[in-house]
Amino acid sequence: MKALIVFLLAAAAPVFAQDSARLLSAKTMCIRLLNGSKQDEAVARKDLKLWGRYKLVESCPQADVALWISAREHGPNNLCAVRVQVLGATDDNILWYGDRKCSTKSSPAVGLLVKKLRKDVTAMNKTAGKK
Repeated sequence: MKALIVFLLAAAAPVFAQDSARLLSAKTMCIRLLNGSKQDEAVARKDLKLWGRYKLVESCPQADVALWISAREHGPNNLCAVRVQVLGATDDNILWYGDRKCSTKSSPAVGLLVKKLRKDVTAMNKTAGKK
């Protein structure tokens, strides 16, 4: 389990897949909670609605992209690591992901990762506009 935590922390910087055009052109997004709490999902939903870039839909087959949330608890100190990914909703190709450690179930890690997604997509959009 320690190896997983080390891996997740080493990969703390969000990563983009080569197909960033799909992420930039997407209009709809669904949220899929792989594991974690309903609170994680609620935070992600609230932050995405405030951003307004993607229309949130309930069914992933109807979405252009899917936001996957995965939170894993480890050890007696309730330490955890959170991963948020954006994938193609129909083919599961990873378009963006970010990892963050958290200390409790109520940690703001998911919200911080959604904010990082917003910052990164905004930067990608500016870079794409310069080409």
